Amino acid sequence: MKKITLLMAWFALAAFAQEQEIAAQEQEIAVYVTGDIGVNEKKVLGSKMLSSFVKSGKYKAIEKQDEFLIAALDSNAQANDLAKQFGASAICAVNVMPVFGSYQVSARITNVETAEVIAMSDVDSPLKTIDDLNEVSNKVAVAMFGVPNVQVTLPQPEVQVAPEVQVAQPQPVLQDSVKVKKDNGSGFYFRLSGSYAFGAGEASGSSDLGLPGSSTKSSRNIEYREVFGDVRTDINEGKTTTKNEPFSLGEGIKIGLGLGYMFNRNIGFEVHGGYFFSSVEAIKNSNNSKNKRYTNNTSSNTRHETNDIDQSSSSSEIYTLSRTGIILTPAFRFVAPINDVFSLYSLVGVSIPISDEVIYEYEEHASNKYRREQNVTTGTNLNTPQISTITNRTTTTTNTWSNSDEYKKEEYTSFFELGYSASLGLNIALGSVVSLFVEGNITTASFQVEEKTMKEWTEKTRNQDNNNTNTNFLANMSDDAKVTKYEKEKTTNVNSTSTNNKQLSFSLPASSIGASAGLMFKF
Repeated sequence: MKKITLLMAWFALAAFAQEQEIAAQEQEIAVYVTGDIGVNEKKVLGSKMLSSFVKSGKYKAIEKQDEFLIAALDSNAQANDLAKQFGASAICAVNVMPVFGSYQVSARITNVETAEVIAMSDVDSPLKTIDDLNEVSNKVAVAMFGVPNVQVTLPQPEVQVAPEVQVAQPQPVLQDSVKVKKDNGSGFYFRLSGSYAFGAGEASGSSDLGLPGSSTKSSRNIEYREVFGDVRTDINEGKTTTKNEPFSLGEGIKIGLGLGYMFNRNIGFEVHGGYFFSSVEAIKNSNNSKNKRYTNNTSSNTRHETNDIDQSSSSSEIYTLSRTGIILTPAFRFVAPINDVFSLYSLVGVSIPISDEVIYEYEEHASNKYRREQNVTTGTNLNTPQISTITNRTTTTTNTWSNSDEYKKEEYTSFFELGYSASLGLNIALGSVVSLFVEGNITTASFQVEEKTMKEWTEKTRNQDNNNTNTNFLANMSDDAKVTKYEKEKTTNVNSTSTNNKQLSFSLPASSIGASAGLMFKF
């Protein structure tokens, strides 16, 4: 009776061991290799390691093991997530570390659901030949499960472990496979960037701003001659060139700082602040005129008079717009990794002007010159020079000139106007913390005028006697006249006695298309 009971117990224990073996064979495993060896060596070592595990009878490979081996993975945590997606119930993280001219291969098998460590082993090898890779994979399998291809047939609840099993301290890289939340790509980052933008959505001039819609360059040359009253030649040459001069306040330089947080390796949120500066010479006009006249008249036989007259004038106008401001851009960040080094990303958000102002400057330079040389000759029979007698000759020269310079400066502030911003860029990892990025961006925005303040308005004149006259028009203006308020809606009350200077608001284009480059720091 005891023999029958013992025999039945032996069969039950054997059946239990066989069921455990079958259950183990049904578990699918994925192998992930990291460390300081080449990409091809990682793939081969991973394949060899997987083959040894399958031969041990403990596991079988996942269907997408090849895809898993060539996947671009930044951490053991990402490998753990990808293995779970591919249907693996366990993952073997293999780390190869150079030590004193050789390599230490550390392997650890964990449950992808519970992060429980199932088995681990360390093996040293020079890793110089394909035989070294075979030897390493076999040693790891033997250390973890015993000799490959040997099935467990004895009714023992515990599997015997080969003598060379080493209980090693957890390696830092392998510990990351347990701490999934720490290295899943989430965390804060900081960006420093510089960019230049070209104006988009340009407009030509603004009558409210006092800015013409086109530039003009004109010149004129008039020459008139009359010799002794019988020969006359007129030369009148001149041309005027006018061209359209569109402008946009979006053109300029921006220096920015950004702080963001990645929820995972693909999605994040960023707040970017930038100081913007632009200077646009919107319109430049010039006008040059030159008159020259020679008159030679003989009024009688006793008097002859000659007049040479040169007269010229020139003027130029320059209209300049300068915009400065701090622009805040909150945006969602979407990342598409290409491999361990390169990744594409996009930013989609809004553009919020924190402070935004435009300085409008007008300069006019004008000069006039007049020169006359008069020759008077008196005598006898001046119509017959060969027998004439000159009694007197007088030469008189007259020179006059004047210069004037006018300068006007006005400051415009804007209503709060939201814009939209989008960027597409490439991130290049320079290390685990620092990366370089380049991106193209587009911003749609407008500058809607809220208030104008007159800052300067002067005129300086000077003549040939060095008499200078300086006029400050601003000093004679009242405080109300210096400030103009602009409203989006204007209602006029005929019974109102208010003297406030209010006008209907207008918008200036401030959209742009530009490029940025900078550095990104993870922490």
